[in-house]
Amino acid sequence: MPRSRLGHLAIESKLGDHPSTSSVWRAVHVQLKKSVAVKVFAAPFGGTPEARKQFAEEWERLKPLSHPCVAKCYGGGFEETDAYLAYELIEGETLSSQIERAGRLSWENALEIGQGLAEALEYLHAQGVVHGAIEPDKIVIAGFSPVLLDLRTDRFGSPFRTSRPPSPDQIARMAPEILGANGSYTANQVTPSGDLYSLGALLYHAITGRLPADGDNIEQIRQNTIHTVPPSTASIVMQCPVWFDKLIMQLLEKAPTSRPPNATAVKLALAEVRKRALSRTGVAEHVSSGFSPLQVTNQREKDEARTLLGRGVVDLEAAEEEDEIPDATVWHDQPWFLLGG
Repeated sequence: MPRSRLGHLAIESKLGDHPSTSSVWRAVHVQLKKSVAVKVFAAPFGGTPEARKQFAEEWERLKPLSHPCVAKCYGGGFEETDAYLAYELIEGETLSSQIERAGRLSWENALEIGQGLAEALEYLHAQGVVHGAIEPDKIVIAGFSPVLLDLRTDRFGSPFRTSRPPSPDQIARMAPEILGANGSYTANQVTPSGDLYSLGALLYHAITGRLPADGDNIEQIRQNTIHTVPPSTASIVMQCPVWFDKLIMQLLEKAPTSRPPNATAVKLALAEVRKRALSRTGVAEHVSSGFSPLQVTNQREKDEARTLLGRGVVDLEAAEEEDEIPDATVWHDQPWFLLGG
C-alpha cells in the first residue's frame, strides 16, 4: 500500500507471520492515539456505490460484536481506490507460529485453545455471523487465551475481499461442502457447521502437526478433503485421550449432519473431555497399564477404545467360549478310557 494515511489512521508497518503477503497493517488513530490493526482491500475505481453501501453495512454490523476471544472491529472506511476495516490490535504470537516452531502442541494446550474458540464461535453463531476462516494464522495467543482475528460477515461474497487464490493449507482446512471446482469457494454453503469442521481441522493440525488432507497439488488435496477420511488423532499421537480424539473426528465428518449440531455442543463436549482427562487416562497410559475396555463403563466406548488400540470389537459370547479352560487330562487317564477298561 503506497499511502501513509487512511482517513484518521497513520499507517506504520505490516502485520502477520508473512508480512510480504499480508494486507494487514499496524496503524495509529491520530486523534485517539490508539493502535489498531487495519485490513486493506483494493478495488478497481474504488468499487461501485452498491458495493460501498454493502461494505459499510457490514462494518456497522460488526462494530457491536464483543467477545473476549474475538478481536473487535472498530469500523471501516474508503480512501480513493482502497477500502479498509479497523480492528482491535492483539499483541502476541499466532497459533501458526507456535505450531511451526514446536512441530505440534500438546493435547492439553490444544484443548485449552479449542475451548476458547468454541466459546467464540458459540457467540458469533448466536449473532448470525459465520467466521469462515478458522486458521492458525488468524488466531493470536494472548496470554493463555486464543483470540480470533479478521472477523467478517460476508467473507466470500463481498466485493471487498482478498484476491489471492486459496492456498493448499486453506483447502485442507475447509469443509468439503464449501469446496467448488478447482478449490474455489461455494459461498452459499458457508455455514456454522463449516466453522466447526475448520475448528476440527485446526485441533487435528495442532495435536498431530499434520493437516487432515494432503496431496501433491491443490486438486488432489481438494479431492482428499471431500472424500478421504484422515487417520484418527489418537492413532498418530497416542497420548491424546480417546474422548478428545472422538470429538475431533466427529468435527471432521464429511457430511454436515454428522458433525456436532452447534458450537454449544462442541463447548460442552470439550468441557467433558477436560473433566475426564483429569484422571490423566490417555491412550498411551491405557496401553502401558494393560488397557482393558472394562476400565470404561459404556459398552460403545469400550468398543471404540479397543478399535482405536487395534484390538477390535469384542464378541462377548465368543469370548466366553474362548475363555473356557480346555481339559488337559491325558487320554489314558480320561474317565471314558478307565470305564471302558
